[in-house]
Amino acid sequence: MKKRILSLFLAVGLSVSLLTTGALAADDGLSNFKSVNTYTTGTFTDVPADTWYTSNVKTAYEMDLMKGTSGTAFSPDGNITVGSTIALACRLHSIYNTGAANFVQGDPWYQVYVDYAVKNGIISQGQFTDYNAVATRRQFAAILARALPAEALEAKNTVDDGMIPDVAAGSDNYNDIYLLYRAGILTGSDSKGTFQPETTITRSSVAAIVSRMANPALRQNISLTYVNLTGLTLTGLSLEAGKTGAISVQTAPSNATVKSLTWSSSDASVASVSNGTVTAHKAGTATITAVADNGVSGSCTVTVTAAPVAVSSVTLNQTTMTLDVGKTGTLTATVQPADAVNKNITWTSSNTAVATVWSGTVTAVAPGTVTITASTPNGKSASCTVTVKKPASSGYQSYSRFAGVPDFGLVMGTYAMDSTYDPSDNSGGFFYSYTSIKNAGHGEDFAERYDAALVASGFRYMDSFVNDDGGTTLIYTNGTYFVMMGASVAGGVPGILIVVTP
Repeated sequence: MKKRILSLFLAVGLSVSLLTTGALAADDGLSNFKSVNTYTTGTFTDVPADTWYTSNVKTAYEMDLMKGTSGTAFSPDGNITVGSTIALACRLHSIYNTGAANFVQGDPWYQVYVDYAVKNGIISQGQFTDYNAVATRRQFAAILARALPAEALEAKNTVDDGMIPDVAAGSDNYNDIYLLYRAGILTGSDSKGTFQPETTITRSSVAAIVSRMANPALRQNISLTYVNLTGLTLTGLSLEAGKTGAISVQTAPSNATVKSLTWSSSDASVASVSNGTVTAHKAGTATITAVADNGVSGSCTVTVTAAPVAVSSVTLNQTTMTLDVGKTGTLTATVQPADAVNKNITWTSSNTAVATVWSGTVTAVAPGTVTITASTPNGKSASCTVTVKKPASSGYQSYSRFAGVPDFGLVMGTYAMDSTYDPSDNSGGFFYSYTSIKNAGHGEDFAERYDAALVASGFRYMDSFVNDDGGTTLIYTNGTYFVMMGASVAGGVPGILIVVTP
C-alpha cells in the first residue's frame, strides 16, 4: 500500500514538474530574443532616422533576425525570396527554442535552412520548388506562422472568420493568416484588414512582422468583427444620356458588414449599372437595385435626360478675302444643326499685326496674309485666308525715308493733311508728320492698330505723357527711332500727330 501511494505521489509530482517546465519553456522561449547587435543611426544609409519602419529595422537587426543586403544597405523597398523567408523562420524557431541561431550555409546557401524547416515542421518536403522566387504575402504568412509554437502566438485580437476581405474561407493558408492577424502580427493594408495575399512583401514590412514575432509588446491591435446589415439606402441620380455617375449607398447600421453587393437595373437600355456606377443611355427612368450578401436590398430611381444637341459643323460665307490696309470685311459663320444648344463663336486672327477680327468684322492692319478662324466651344471650326495689300493711292503720306517705321497713313487707311520733313538738322532736331483721320467712324482704334503695326516692326512701348491739347501721347522706340503718337486738333479738325525722331 505504501508503495502504491509513493508511486502515485511520484507520478503526480512528475506531472507537475513537466507542466511547470513546459510553462517556463514557453516564457523562456520569447525571452530568448535579446539584443545581440548594436544599431545606430547610419548603420544602413538607406534607412532614414524617422520613417515608420526605422524602429522595426533596428529591432530585427539587434536581435540578429535580419541583416542588410550589403554592409551599408538594408534595401527597405526590396522584396524577400522564398529561401530568405524560410531562413528567417528558422532563425526565429532556433532562437526561441535554443537561444541561438547557428546555421552553417552550404551550397546552395538555403539548403541548411530547408532541411531544418522540414525537420521542424515549418515547411513540408517539396512544398516549394523555387527558393529563389520572390515570396508572396500568402507564402510569407504560411512559413512564418509555423516558426513559433501556438503559445507564443496567443490571440489578442478579435478577427471573426470571413472578415479579412480578400482571404476566402477554405483558401490556401487561411488558418495561418488568421492566426497572425489574431496575434497582432499582421494587420492588413487598410482599415478593412485587406491582406493582398498574392502581392509581394517589402523588407521594411518584413522587419515589422519579425519584430512583432520576437517581441509581443510590439504586436498590434485590430478588430474585424461582423456587424449584421439591416438596411440599405440608395440615393437616386439625374444624368444626361452618355454620362456616368456613382450611386451613393448608406447602410444601417453605419458600421454594418457588407461583403458584396449585387447590382441590377430595371431597364438597362435607359441606364445600366456596374459596381454602383450608372451609365445613362437614353431618356427615361430606371430603377437601380443593390442586394447585399445577406439578402438585404435597397433601390433608387435614375432619371436620364436627352443629351443637348451639339454643334456638328461651322462654315464661313468666304474662305478667302482680299483687303487694302485700313479697310474692313465681314465674315458670317453658320452653325449646324440649327437646334444646337451652344452656337457661340470665338473669332481669332493668326497675326493681329496683319489683320484683326471682332465679331466677324475683319480690319486690315498691314500688308501680309493672315488666317481668320471661327471656333465653337466643342472644337468645331472654319477658316478664311485674308490677304492684306498696300493701297495703290498716291495720296497717302509715306514714311519710307524712316527705315523700319510703319506708315501711319497706310496702316489707318487715311490721307495726310499736313506733313513736314526737315533734313537740315540731323544732330538733334526732329522730323514730324501730321496726319488726320477724316472718318470719325474709326473711333480710337487707331491706337490699337498702329500699336500692333509698331510692335510687329520691332518697336516697344516706352512711356506716355499728356500733350498740350489734353490728350495722351504714347512713345515707342526700336533703338534707332522714337515714335510719338497722340490725338490732336488742328483748325478744329480732330487728327493724329505722329512724330518721328532719330
